[in-house]
This record gives sequence, C-alpha cells and structure tokens, in this order.
Amino acid sequence: MTFTTLSPCLFPIIEHNVEPIIGHAYFKDSDTFRGNGIDAVPFCNAHSTSVLTLYSVAWALMLRKYLNTDDVYFGIAWGLCTLDDNPENQSWCFIRISETDSILDILQRLESDPRKGCPDNNMKLLPGPFNTEVHMMVEDMDSYLKNWTRTQCPHMIDIRLCVSAAEFAFRARASSMNGLVPQGLAETMKRVITNIMRDPNKTVGELDILCSWDRTRIESWNRKDPRKHVINACIPDLIRLQMFDKPERLASDGWDGPMTFNELWKQSSRLCRYLQERGVKQGIRVFFSMHLSKWAIIAMLAVLRTGAACVPIDLLDPAHEIKTISEKLVIASPAQVDQLFGEVDYIITDLPDFMKLLPPGPDVSEPQVSPQDVAFIMFTSGSNDSPPKPVVLDHTAVCTSIMNLAEVLQITDESRIFQCSTYNSNVSIADIFGTMGKGGCVCYVNANENKEIDLSESIASAQATHVLLSPSMLRELSPGKVPSLKVISVIGDGLTVDDVLKWQDHVLLYHLYGSGECTVCSTATNSQHKERLKWHRRLNIGYGMGCRTWIADPSNPHAALVPVGGVGELLIEGGILARGYFVSDEEEQKQGVDEKTAASFIYDPEWLASFPRLFMGESRVRMYRTGELVRYEHDGSLRFMGRLKKKEGADCPPESKPD
Repeated sequence: MTFTTLSPCLFPIIEHNVEPIIGHAYFKDSDTFRGNGIDAVPFCNAHSTSVLTLYSVAWALMLRKYLNTDDVYFGIAWGLCTLDDNPENQSWCFIRISETDSILDILQRLESDPRKGCPDNNMKLLPGPFNTEVHMMVEDMDSYLKNWTRTQCPHMIDIRLCVSAAEFAFRARASSMNGLVPQGLAETMKRVITNIMRDPNKTVGELDILCSWDRTRIESWNRKDPRKHVINACIPDLIRLQMFDKPERLASDGWDGPMTFNELWKQSSRLCRYLQERGVKQGIRVFFSMHLSKWAIIAMLAVLRTGAACVPIDLLDPAHEIKTISEKLVIASPAQVDQLFGEVDYIITDLPDFMKLLPPGPDVSEPQVSPQDVAFIMFTSGSNDSPPKPVVLDHTAVCTSIMNLAEVLQITDESRIFQCSTYNSNVSIADIFGTMGKGGCVCYVNANENKEIDLSESIASAQATHVLLSPSMLRELSPGKVPSLKVISVIGDGLTVDDVLKWQDHVLLYHLYGSGECTVCSTATNSQHKERLKWHRRLNIGYGMGCRTWIADPSNPHAALVPVGGVGELLIEGGILARGYFVSDEEEQKQGVDEKTAASFIYDPEWLASFPRLFMGESRVRMYRTGELVRYEHDGSLRFMGRLKKKEGADCPPESKPD
C-alpha cells in the first residue's frame, strides 16, 4: 500500500531572538499565556461536542490563517504528564477546511469521527513535520503550570495549546520565540472561541479572527499617515529648483560628457519648444527608445515640460508596447530607427545633431502642467500567463515615490548615483529624477549591447557613491574594487547572509521591494536588521516607504485582515500608487471602468471601520492589491512568502511580476 506524506504543517517562527542553545528546549512560565473566563462546557453540551473537539477546530482555523493552507494537522495529547513531559496518550489530527464550510459542520464532522481526525490506513496519509500540539489536561491547569514551569518540549513541538474545561493556555518553546507569540495566540484564540460560540453556523470565510491585541499592533505599525508624505509637485519642478539653486552643479556625468543643471534646463527648453510647436501637449503620449545618455535625459525632461507623457519602450522588442498604445511620435537612438520605421509616423533621432538645428529659443512658454497629469506610462515585466501591462503614473505618484526613496537611501547633493537600469524600467525614474531632485549627479556608461561592460571598473571610474542593482549584479562586485560606494540597494530576490557579511563593513546595504503599480518601490529594509538572517538566511522586505502596508485575507481582502504572523495578501495604501492601467479612448468608451484596474485597485475595504483613529473623515481610501503573499514579523516588518495562487472563481488581481 502506497502512502502520501502530507506537506509540512509548521507554525511560523516569527520571534527569532537568539540561535537555539542546547538546554533551552523547554517551555518557560514567562512565555505562557492563559485564556480565562471562557466556559466552553455549556456550548459543547448544547452541540454534542467535546471541549477537545472545540479547541482542535479553533486551532485548525487559526493554523489555516498562519499557513495559508486548507489542509492542517497537529499533535493531539491528553492525560497526565510524566517527568519527561510525555502524556499518557498521543496522536495527530488532520482537518481539511473549505471557505464554504460552516463551523458547526466541521465540529460535528470531527466529533463523529471515531479516530478524532487521525487518518486511518484507508486514507493513505502520513503526517509530515509539524510543530504544534493541542493537549487536553486532566490535572488542574494551575497545578500543571506551577509544577512544570520549565517543562521539556516534546519532540518537534514549538507551540502547545493546553486545554481544560474552564480555560486554556499557550506555551512557546523558549529558544524559538518570546512571550509576544503566545500572548497573541491566546488573544486570537479567545476571539475565535467567542465567535464560534456566538454563531457556529457561520462559514469559515465569514469568521474574522483578528483580535484586539493584533489590531492594536497593526495600527501602531501603520500610524504614520501616508497623506503627509505626498509630494504634490511635477517632475520638472524638482529640476527647476536645483537649476535656480545651483545651476553649475553637475546633473549628469557619463560617457558623452558632463552636464550641469543649467545646461539640462536650457537644452530641454529648446526641445520642449519644438515639440510644443508640433502639437505635443497634455494628453499626448511620446514613445521613448534610447540608450543611456545625457540626450535621453534632456528628451525626457522636454516631453514632461510640454505636459505630455513619456512611454519608454523595449529596445529589443517594442512590438507589444507600440500595439498597446497607438501613438505617432517616438524619440529614438539611431540604432533603433530601422526597427521602428513604419510603426510610427514621426521619429526624432540623433539628438546631438538634431538639437544643433533648433534655434536657441528663449524661456519656453510652458503649459500649466498639473501634478495629477500623466508623467509616465511604464510597462510591467509580465509573465508567461500575463503580458506586460501599461501602468499610468501621474506626477504626484512619481514625485512621492522617488523623493521618499531618495530620503531613505540618504541621497544628497553630494551623491553620485551609478545608473544600471534601462529606461523602460521603473527604477530608472528614481535613478534619474530622484537623484536630480536631491541635487545629486547621475552617472552612466555607454550601454550598447554589443559592448562588454566591466561593472566594477565603471562604478569606480565614475566615483559613484550609490548604486541600485539586481542580486546577480551585486555578486559581480567586491568591496575592494568599488571603494567610493557608500550605499548599495538591491531590488529583486532578498539579500542573503553571504551578501551582508561581504558588504556590512563597507557600505549601507538596502533591500527594496516594489512593483510598477507602486511607481518604483514600496518597502525597504537594510542590513542593520541582519539578526533575521540567522534563521531566514535572507532579509525580509522591510517597512513601507511613503505608504501603509496591510495584510488582508487572501480569499477576501475586502472583508478581513489576517492575524499578526498569518499569511495574507499585501495591500499598499498611499500617494505612491499608480492611477491604474492604460486603456485607449475607444476602449474606455466601450467598457467604461477598466476591469484590470478595478480588480487591482480597491476602495474602502470593510475592515477599515476597525481603525477609526487612522481614517477619520476620509471620503475614500484606495489600495493596491499586490497579489503577493506576506506575513508580519514581530516588529511590523514584512516577510515575503510567495505569489497568490489563483483559485477557481476567486477574486484575484491580474498577475504582475514584482521588481
């Protein structure tokens, strides 16, 4: 007979303090929290169920939230404890839970099972690793807790739920987590048991298990109002301020020569005037296909000053972008002309020579560009199942995102940022305009794909102080070869312990997380949080920047948040959010509200009512559904857990790969 071993059912260790030490494998009295005042006996008698069954179902419902799985199992023990803490009887309990199951049905199903949830051989199931146990006490709870204050943990068990007819207690392994975990579990269990006894006919999906203790913690982590971090400005305004303040300071320094803020402003004024005379204005979109150069920066600023939107497209294969957004004008490098010929009506190319033909225009008469006007349309990276989507970013979202990021990364007017990103990457917006907005200088090399680039040599030659890289690019570098660097930021997979140990004595190392729908980045963490590496082997994704982060029930993000430590969908709130996805005027007239935008950007979830102090007097609150699964750690930082899987009939946002 062939048996299937179940996937591990391990409660997350969200409170790592020290590495486990031999002799610390015990439950401490200080890490025990009791739930008093719940008399479950009348309810159990009325519904013909045992106290053990009630708490087993309640714990299964909690585990389901912490692990984001419908199949949960755990140890079951009942009877007296012996000196080695082995109870008289032990087993394990497997419960399969569906969103549509009623709590009463689950209780009755488990109570009527002769094996009390322990699969027999006919089910062909074997347990994998599990680390929690429900222990039905025979002796008095006070006597047990008093006599066994340093009780040895059973094999594998990190969390024990001790149950009696009158109360319960959670105990946590001393070397795995501190008292915050069992305290949170005890408060959550009180809420779950109370809600079950109040209305056992509720379905699993209708059960809100967020307790007051966790709600208070989540509120404290989100107490900063993102509206106070909004920068209600236009991108050209950031450059104009630097031009007036320090006109001869370098704005860029690359293979094609240095450029001051004064030169950048004057050259962009000439091109801006030319574009205006040819009808480029608010509501117009201009394709952009250029390699890294100062002329590319001039062109982008000129387009933004007309009030039009920049649409950077893929240098190698722009077909999808051009098909999605039908526009007539593209500003391109000479090498791109053949590829673009016939796809658009007008191509401006070879800008250094083209600009020589333009008259030295006076101060350009600029339109009244609004911070709410579109600045960029950036395409997401897409996936096998989902093509790249065009994300609409207005000036406010861009300015809010890049300036908050620049503040976190400590960019100043003395900073020199080495740009590795191409222009069709959202990161390039921060590299260029976030740097210049702080008065810093953007550095770059000739990124022609036919030329091999030595990254270390390029960074060192540019005397760069900051760089934003992918993890693979970071691992090409060594501290001795890039002595000028002060800050390294990594976006993508998390930083590993080897990365941190290699760089921690040389630079400030950041891990950034974000997606195009949040402009550039929405969270950040740095290597000062390296204690997490002892266990996770990589840094988590940190805290929100200029935004609030919420973790909602993956099956229904409108209805409820998950408890602290539970796995849920990350929601982002704040001024960094994109306007939505681009649709043509014809499509908008046909279908009205874009379905993809409506699915990904939600308003006023029901659980907002639980946070009246955070949302006083606000008319509407908008959030982005990232489709990413995360969990809160004990300090309010976020740990990435994976991508939300689509279920049949489930309300999921369209897939968008994070940066």
